[in-house]
Amino acid sequence: MRKILTDDTKRELSMHGSEQFPMTVSHDDLWDFEGKRVSVHWHGELEMIYVLNGNAGVTVDSQKWDLTERDCLFVSSGAFHSVDYVYSKDKSPCILVLEMGFPLLGANFSIFARKQFVKPLIRFSGETPSSWMQELEARCLNISQESATMEEHKPEGKHYLTSSLRVCAGLYQIAALLAENMPMIDSPLDREQRMQSMTAVQ
Repeated sequence: MRKILTDDTKRELSMHGSEQFPMTVSHDDLWDFEGKRVSVHWHGELEMIYVLNGNAGVTVDSQKWDLTERDCLFVSSGAFHSVDYVYSKDKSPCILVLEMGFPLLGANFSIFARKQFVKPLIRFSGETPSSWMQELEARCLNISQESATMEEHKPEGKHYLTSSLRVCAGLYQIAALLAENMPMIDSPLDREQRMQSMTAVQ
């Protein structure tokens, strides 16, 4: 069983990528986690959760979101968040998680570290998506496919290198789409206030 390890402040202890390349892409099956949930934690990276299969309940600070297939939720830097299994007949809940560190995005994107999204949830299946939303979902699915290819090949192989470069390019394109199209505001909560609000809804 998998488990998120944290320190006393609930900061996740696992490094996302490396100092030179702070980025991770993962396909997470909630049934693989202890208690079928990703416990409360926070980290400095920007996180994007895209539901590939089934349903999931995500809490970000004091806000709860019920996600289904093709829903996409953005978690701001420093936000406390958890993910819970929600029953879905004959489907194991699987989510695509993208975590992007700000050194990867560059100094010009450090604004993400101080902001939160006004409307962090996009439901691709429940609305007629605009052109940038269609591009965003396409980038998510491409990254999902390329990261699966990376898992199938050895790190020193040609296919692994090609897919990893495509993943990097996709992450930069996603960051550009967010910077241009997703309204953001200064975060109204410091970390202690975030923890208090998160505790209140557990």
